[in-house]
Amino acid sequence: MKFIITESAIKDFIKYKFGVDLSNNFEMVTNYEDLPHRFKRLIPPKMVNQYLNYYGPMYVIKNNDDIFLYQKQNELDMFVNKHDEISSESEILDSLGVGKLGIPIDDLISIYFNE
Repeated sequence: MKFIITESAIKDFIKYKFGVDLSNNFEMVTNYEDLPHRFKRLIPPKMVNQYLNYYGPMYVIKNNDDIFLYQKQNELDMFVNKHDEISSESEILDSLGVGKLGIPIDDLISIYFNE
């Protein structure tokens, strides 16, 4: 038997089971000016533009005091924290409170990011 689960049902499930609402945790970066200031100090504008042109949009993922920059780069997912340290997808999912759920970060972005 197949079940069709809507995005709103997934949001409700995450909110009910994990007590987390991720509605405002994802922002798209399409140019250097969209970057939060703490990342502007770490990445020069020319490099940001090259990454955006070659790999597509970046995403800022925020949760309480944690902030991460994410970009899918071909086979590699690039995650950087606010201290310019490489992070893992599981670290970010744990920070968001949904690490045990097993949903990839790309799926969470597609569910919660509103253009």
